[in-house]
Amino acid sequence: MTLVPVTYIKAGEVPANWFDLSVIDADTGKDVRFVVEADTKAGWAKCRKIGRDGQFVRFAGQDVTDVLHGNFTIINPAVPGVPVMVAKPEPVKPVKPLPAPKKARPKTFPTTRIFFDRPCSASLVGPSGSVAIAGQVATLLMVLCGKPERHISAWMDIAECLWPDPDAMPDAWSDQIGIQMCRLRKALKSINSEIRIVTHWGRGFSTARGPYPQNDNAQPDIAQSA
Repeated sequence: MTLVPVTYIKAGEVPANWFDLSVIDADTGKDVRFVVEADTKAGWAKCRKIGRDGQFVRFAGQDVTDVLHGNFTIINPAVPGVPVMVAKPEPVKPVKPLPAPKKARPKTFPTTRIFFDRPCSASLVGPSGSVAIAGQVATLLMVLCGKPERHISAWMDIAECLWPDPDAMPDAWSDQIGIQMCRLRKALKSINSEIRIVTHWGRGFSTARGPYPQNDNAQPDIAQSA
């Protein structure tokens, strides 16, 4: 830490102990009164102006000041003869910017997985990446995949899983199932899933699986028929 003489003072601001300091005229040795700001290096001091009535002059709510020019010195009257010093700020070393983080490759799996890693929704992960799905879409997938392959899940069975509370079931529940089924098919197709949704008109839905791709992100779109 390097100490340097104080050459600038401003009342209420700098330096931290400004209220302990005084400004004197180095040529006469007299105290310069009512200083509000001074720069000894530039050779000026700004002082509050005193009127004929001995009061500080104010105009439009602001103090009126006079600027004096001369050879001034900043001292601490409590420590006569000792120059007032302040720590010189150390130069700030430039910080080398961190390299940009590499973009993480989306996690993939050779077969479809579902992760409940977010509130009120889930992540569907497959050979070509991942996609976020809503809670009802995730429930629909689990209902269909929780049965043996090609087992037909009836419309009403699906509705009871999506809306366990009968009072919460919408009037157009069959339309809502159709909308969620379209969203599920779209999500499965986007990750190149091996799972296909099969519609059995008038009866319900089932799932079919395969072929099972290798996890190299270079498989043909096997979900075209989903």
